[in-house]
Amino acid sequence: MSTDLLVIGGSGFIGARTVQAALRSGYTAACTIYSRPAPPEAAACRLDVHDTPSLLRCLETFRPKTVIYSVLSWDLSSLDAQMRSSADGLRAVIAAMRQTGLNSRLVYISTNAVFSGSRGPYAENDVPDPENRTDAYRYYGLARRAGEEIALSEWPDAVVARTANVDGYDAWGVINKRLDALITPLRLNQPLPRFVDRVISPTLVDNLADALVEVALPSFSRPPAGILHLAGCEPVTDYEYARRLAVYLDRDPNLVREDHYLPPGTSGIYSIGLDVAYSQTLLRTRLLNIDEMLSMIFHKNNL
Repeated sequence: MSTDLLVIGGSGFIGARTVQAALRSGYTAACTIYSRPAPPEAAACRLDVHDTPSLLRCLETFRPKTVIYSVLSWDLSSLDAQMRSSADGLRAVIAAMRQTGLNSRLVYISTNAVFSGSRGPYAENDVPDPENRTDAYRYYGLARRAGEEIALSEWPDAVVARTANVDGYDAWGVINKRLDALITPLRLNQPLPRFVDRVISPTLVDNLADALVEVALPSFSRPPAGILHLAGCEPVTDYEYARRLAVYLDRDPNLVREDHYLPPGTSGIYSIGLDVAYSQTLLRTRLLNIDEMLSMIFHKNNL
């Protein structure tokens, strides 16, 4: 059989929602899973991407027109763990695609963590510099940059899709932990400290999944450099994002208190946001602003 889309890592937050978006749009889609279940109604292969025989059988079974790589490790303390999931696993998938004779498109989901935050919002042609990060996401950024380089240098029809600060409901109707950590104190009318000096690009997972499906289609023309930024179109500070969230929860925005990301005595803004202007010129899917995103989360789900 020939399948439109195979998501490697299809039980994760983004991967599972992308499978659902493809199925909802009428495409055939399948996924690989490892420790967690497949999204509802999705065909799946349970495997470790480093298990070559299992990976080959999966690719032979589905013969995908596009492969989306969405594997990641939550062990931020280990560079080895990050490289194994973000880079080594991708290289194993590319080798298996070659061995099975596939000429599929490859979409590699990457992150704003490949940037240091010193000069964002970042455009697609900005040079990644994760080695300049000093926070917990340094290893993640280093490994994801390595994965980007592998995808673009080792596969002819590869697209790197960077995203950022993805929020919303997962494939099983559970809100993601980062957004829940903002919602819970606000609903309890508790103070919520948030950074006034860090700029992020909040992204609705539904919107990201729709954009990924569009990019995965053979009809979508790969950009010359192979890099796209698929994120919310409105970079804001953590503080402003939380205040606008409070409005949607019918809570006092003043519950959100000013906090600082940068060390005391440091001036300026730490901006890890993504500039999506170029990517938006290529996409039919419109990348949403903050109000559109929050409206979809809270009104669509009657919260």
